[in-house]
Amino acid sequence: MKLKLKLLTPVLLIIAVVMVSCTQNKTINDLENKLTEVRLKLKNCQDKYHALTHVLSEELNAGIVINSIDGITIEANQAYLDMLGYNLDEIQKMTYQQLTPEKWHAMEQDMFENYVLKNGFCETYEKEYIRKDGTVFPIQIQAWLIYDEQGNPWRLFGVVEEIKED
Repeated sequence: MKLKLKLLTPVLLIIAVVMVSCTQNKTINDLENKLTEVRLKLKNCQDKYHALTHVLSEELNAGIVINSIDGITIEANQAYLDMLGYNLDEIQKMTYQQLTPEKWHAMEQDMFENYVLKNGFCETYEKEYIRKDGTVFPIQIQAWLIYDEQGNPWRLFGVVEEIKED
């Protein structure tokens, strides 16, 4: 009987290792499938974003910007970059607060907390921006929240137009 148990123990160990390996392979396959699904969703979102920003840029000749919730610029169209005098790499290292004169910071924080976060958007309002060369100029802006899959605020989508004096 002892001999049978000694032979059976390595066999059970091998079976256990094979079972764990199969379970891990299933988990890896599940993760790979989920990653593929996420990549497809991301590609779809990117395609929709580019189509939307193209239409808005062409029709409105407006600056389009997407910021993280904490204000860091994630993406911007050429009209937005031209308006401010920065290239995309430069602007992605900045927040909208850095582009805004300090006198507007409290009003804009209030707008974000009391309108955008509560309603998902804000009506068009006016403020000023600072160009790369230091020039301060008036703009009008409207912003909308973009939500993640769980319904949490994820990004800010803004349409910005320079107010030109006649």
